[in-house]
Amino acid sequence: MVGHDVIVIGSGPAAYAAAIQSSKLGLDVLLVEPEPCAGAAVTAGAVPPRLRRAVACRILTHHEAARRSGEPLAPRTLSVGELSRRANEMAQAYLENLQRGLRESCVQLRSGPTRFDAPDQVCIDSGDLRRAETVVIATGTRPRRPGSFPFDDRVVCDPESTFRAGGSIRSLLVVGANDEGCEISCLFSALGASVTLVDRRAQLLRSVDRDLLNALHVRMRRTGIEIVLEEDIESIEVKAHSCEPNAVVTLASGRVEQVARVSICAGWLPNVEALELERAGVERDPMGFIVTDEHCQTSRRGIYAVGDVAGVPCELGTQLYQARVAVLHAAGMEPTLDEHVPRSIYTIPELGTVGLSEEACARLGVPYAVGRAPHPSASMDGGAGAVDGVVKLVVEKESGRVFGIHVIGEHARELLQLGMDLLRREASVDSMASATFAAPSLMNAFRLAALDALDPVAR
Repeated sequence: MVGHDVIVIGSGPAAYAAAIQSSKLGLDVLLVEPEPCAGAAVTAGAVPPRLRRAVACRILTHHEAARRSGEPLAPRTLSVGELSRRANEMAQAYLENLQRGLRESCVQLRSGPTRFDAPDQVCIDSGDLRRAETVVIATGTRPRRPGSFPFDDRVVCDPESTFRAGGSIRSLLVVGANDEGCEISCLFSALGASVTLVDRRAQLLRSVDRDLLNALHVRMRRTGIEIVLEEDIESIEVKAHSCEPNAVVTLASGRVEQVARVSICAGWLPNVEALELERAGVERDPMGFIVTDEHCQTSRRGIYAVGDVAGVPCELGTQLYQARVAVLHAAGMEPTLDEHVPRSIYTIPELGTVGLSEEACARLGVPYAVGRAPHPSASMDGGAGAVDGVVKLVVEKESGRVFGIHVIGEHARELLQLGMDLLRREASVDSMASATFAAPSLMNAFRLAALDALDPVAR
């Protein structure tokens, strides 16, 4: 049996980052890719949503520029294959940098079906046994596919196969007003498709500040997305005999929609079944996700899990951060995860949120105040998605300490970087109001929001 210091299981950026970081510490590292080929995280259909959004926004920007100049407007339609190709090119460039880091770090590579034989033993391809004191799991997730829907990955798709099915989508019905459902709805609406979004709940998304939620709802309707809430799907029938297959969707109310494609956004499941985690004694939650602590360590000492497989959907940057925390802790250091995890939703316009919302403060019984400022992107650049938005601060009423930062508008995820730093430093709204920012600028919106929190007429 071959021994290593660290075994990393996974084929995406988080796995690569954990392997590279381990190697930089001078450890003997084996990276095992359960998929038959490297780079599964950026194959067609699994491209990060922000990259697909970037492609759509470029098309919108060109379309808006032509409209303003009086030029003939070209159709905004774009085949799904072309959309995926362009986004994949951007993702591939990033992945190649990570793969170059693997080669330079002399990380050993293996691929094939992988499972645990014991807490410190991994079996690769049914016969190759490897042992390590530290194992990092970064196998990611896959779309949940409820059995009540007739998935064929051509007309009725999940969030990934929606982008693998190809063709141009003229009409789309999205089931599920979660992050993926809202992102897909905004994306295809921007590309000229007729989009209907259906959900049994009474509002879009979950755990999003109500001001952002209301602004997004208005924006989506304004761009032509029909939002149907508190409605169930009664049946979906695929009409495959026609030259262009389509689906007839019947809602519980009796309403009937005929569309070219249906995208079922029903959440995600962890890719852990093949690992046989019970052999390693790793605890999972009721949904099957791996339970971890503040160091990304599982219930079994020496085994770590990073990324979506650990239960909380997170962006690439957060996954890379988790990978570093896990490896450093395994090496005997004491890093801990930041309690403030940013959340970005790649709708058009995009949303960014970190910390507590108004609703959370109310539930906790914490007295709070709110400060708002217009998001300045519309006046600054006029690009795609540059619409009226808001930068919002939620602060503790007595001390003025900033509890939460919420943004809707372009570059929301960039603004969150400053927001996270303010939360870490337990910054006060008074210090923000006294800070100097370039104006006009996106950052200056923080100062205006802080002034509004202190005194609504101070501006």
